[in-house]
Amino acid sequence: LNIAIIGDCGVGKTTFALRYIQQQYVEDTTATIRCSFYKKIVDHSQGQIQVQIWDTAGQEQYRSLAPQFYRKSDFVVVMFDLTEKQGYENCKKWLRDVQNEENQLPIYVIGSKFDCTRGDVNMIEQFEIPNGVNKVMLTSSRTGYNVNELFEIIIEQYLNMPQTQKAITYVD
Repeated sequence: LNIAIIGDCGVGKTTFALRYIQQQYVEDTTATIRCSFYKKIVDHSQGQIQVQIWDTAGQEQYRSLAPQFYRKSDFVVVMFDLTEKQGYENCKKWLRDVQNEENQLPIYVIGSKFDCTRGDVNMIEQFEIPNGVNKVMLTSSRTGYNVNELFEIIIEQYLNMPQTQKAITYVD
């Protein structure tokens, strides 16, 4: 199961990936150059599943590299910073890039740094769910809010895809 995480620089992609992989908050991360790769074996009722995460660079000079990583993915997570005024608008640009690809991938939109907001879970209602997006979720890497839940949803969707759409990797 391959998942690409894309979005602007500083939205928390690396911290989010590390929170899931290590199950702890990593305070200081450096900006990703090109792409980082993380792997985790997940125990599931159907067996062990290898989850691979491509953490892409968000800086403008590396933006053109993102497609080569999400084209190889089964899912794309587009992340934006809830504390940035332009965050969601910038997220829409990333979404358009993914949706312009021939291979229509399942997409999840994630608002990060929920712990830095007023903590109103109803704020999700202000973000429209664009066509082609499976779900919009609020998350916090610091507290772990909705981090594991997102990956559980993705794993379930992946396992329920028609066999022809996936090459499932079980680990013995």
